[in-house]
Amino acid sequence: MAFYQPEGYFGPLCDPGSSARAEAGPPVEQVAVLDDPFVTIDPTDGRDRNFPAEVPSVLRTECKQRTLPDGSIEYYDCRSVTTVDDISDFNGTTCINNSGVCFNWEEESQAGFGIDDEFFVPRLGPDSCVPYRPDINIRPTIFTDGSGVNIKKYAVERSSPVTYPVDAFSEETDTMTVAFSDDGSQLIVGGAGGNVEFTLEWDDDTSNAGVALDSVSINGTTWTRSGESGRETKTISVTADTTYPVTFSNLNAANTPIRLQAANTTMCLKDGDGSDCNATFWISNYSSGSASGTNLWNENGTNYGVWTNPELCTLPCIPQEVTYTITFPATDTYYFEFGADDSGRFFIDDDPTPLLDINDGISSGGRYRDPWVASATVTQGIHKIIVQCTNRNSQFVSSDDNMRSVANVLLVRVDGTEERGDFGYRENTPFNYFTPIARAIADEYLSGRFGRTESTPGQYSSSGRPPEPSGMQTHVDYYVAAGGSVTDDPIDPTIWASTKTNSILVGWNLGENTAPLVQGVFYPSCAQGVRNGILEANLNPTAADWRYNPGGWYLKICRGGPCVAGNALDWVPITGISAWNTFMNDYAIWPEFDNPLVGTTQTITHVVTISENDTYTLQYACDNQMTLYWNSVQVATHSSFTSTGSYSFTAAPGVYKLRMDAVNVAHGGLTPDTWANNPAGGAWLLTNSNGDIISSSRVLNNSGSGNLFWHTRLATGYEYVEQIV
Repeated sequence: MAFYQPEGYFGPLCDPGSSARAEAGPPVEQVAVLDDPFVTIDPTDGRDRNFPAEVPSVLRTECKQRTLPDGSIEYYDCRSVTTVDDISDFNGTTCINNSGVCFNWEEESQAGFGIDDEFFVPRLGPDSCVPYRPDINIRPTIFTDGSGVNIKKYAVERSSPVTYPVDAFSEETDTMTVAFSDDGSQLIVGGAGGNVEFTLEWDDDTSNAGVALDSVSINGTTWTRSGESGRETKTISVTADTTYPVTFSNLNAANTPIRLQAANTTMCLKDGDGSDCNATFWISNYSSGSASGTNLWNENGTNYGVWTNPELCTLPCIPQEVTYTITFPATDTYYFEFGADDSGRFFIDDDPTPLLDINDGISSGGRYRDPWVASATVTQGIHKIIVQCTNRNSQFVSSDDNMRSVANVLLVRVDGTEERGDFGYRENTPFNYFTPIARAIADEYLSGRFGRTESTPGQYSSSGRPPEPSGMQTHVDYYVAAGGSVTDDPIDPTIWASTKTNSILVGWNLGENTAPLVQGVFYPSCAQGVRNGILEANLNPTAADWRYNPGGWYLKICRGGPCVAGNALDWVPITGISAWNTFMNDYAIWPEFDNPLVGTTQTITHVVTISENDTYTLQYACDNQMTLYWNSVQVATHSSFTSTGSYSFTAAPGVYKLRMDAVNVAHGGLTPDTWANNPAGGAWLLTNSNGDIISSSRVLNNSGSGNLFWHTRLATGYEYVEQIV
């Protein structure tokens, strides 16, 4: 928070011996000032709060403690211990703790006020965020109506606390992709064109082992080795979706095949003496000048996701609770569709048991990307929905062509040793391991078999660990160098067998087969009192970054059945046909306005929401023949555009599908059939027992709402009322 810095002098003081001092009476007994020790008063357990080291934060509050004559405890000379700088200089006068930085209050408070003053402005962002609280005492806003009358309205939050619409678009990435082919003979440019920077670096013992190469050329530009060591960087322009030959001069025969690393962006070139890289040629930078982002959430999260602040604070491991007040129009069965990043649950009214207690359901990919659904009978009237959501300690570090990895994973081995590092997700899914060869390697790691020979099947089951990025890359490199390709699907069984047997032994990895088996793998979590919980492992560096660790949830409530998207149909209304009756001209539709589409069955399916138990009537007409299906059951046929047919039935609340198959037949004696002499269309109208229109064939687009009754985006921000009752 900002410090208030008073200006000027403090006013008159009573000097010793003044009349004011004399009239004050005898001095009050003072408590002796002792060199009391500091004690921790916040947090009460004395343990430091866990914050990233780079974030200026208060770890704990310490005070000196003394006992007063009446036996009570008094705290004084309090100070804040922060994550930055030594607190020993914070003396309360010439050095006040200002977010870990010394502020000279004694000097600054007496400075004159002027136009050139610099004011301390607190930096607001993920590092400074605290949970938002309900807004109270908001100043009214003056609105002017159409007649010029001013109306005073008050802002009322639509949820408590207020929520904001958010999404989870991840960091933008360049729209160009650049890599070498598997054999190193070509540069492959995907997506947009742009500029690519390459660097050639070499360190040869030319007198004993020769050289790795003399030069390499791409698209008319050459990088040339000279002397025993050096580096050369050049940039070339490339065209979108183009392949360029890569040519070498005096390439050492030891580079058959060329060894590629880092997802085919780096060439490791040898001079014939050993297996080390004596020259490296790599893509050091590239840019197309354009970028695109990807969304970490699914369509529901994008359309309905909310959070307790507008993407300013990720609030990792801090539970959020929001209360909604919703008016349900009738006693009915309602379906609740729910997703949360990362975990959530919600309650109806005062029921202590959550209707849903879930993880995910909001992600754009992975095993748990599908929403969670539950149903409940809710009576007509006002009800509370209480949502609780917790964003986790970030489990994202980076992705490459092979895998996505997590930071600060704790491995515990059977010999009691521990290690931390960046490792892939333990759940072996295409979402976490991106190529068939990467998934095969992960399977071997997770089974505990990689680099080991089982004497009995399953000997090492449940003893493996997820691979780390460098280990994954070295095995992929071996597979490619042995003649395989990262695009192999399925992977080559012979090369894969060789990879499992030899890639560790020849030094492509440090040798997992020599390490003790893994007893447990613990990912960072928000749980306390568990291995790698929040008190044991600090928040990961990306935990406070919205691009990598967004937080939020969505809730959709649908009436009568599971949430079904509404109509978004590409047929068009047809009217103005003199030969048709009024019903046809009011409700007829067809795929194209001026195309008769003679002799071919045209099919369209509408989604219809029924909200009450009732008797319904379906009216219909067509030019020329139609068949109607209600939830795949044929209910009517018709072949007239001058008369209207009808069908009555009962239906319970729910979501139904009404399909119409229509055929326009050839006009007898007239060729060719044109729209002028042979128009076409089909029409239907659904009404209830009171004659109210429920739906019709002309309802071609209802904004995708279907049977959706309420969603979280409806309750974001504020509404303005003339008074608060």
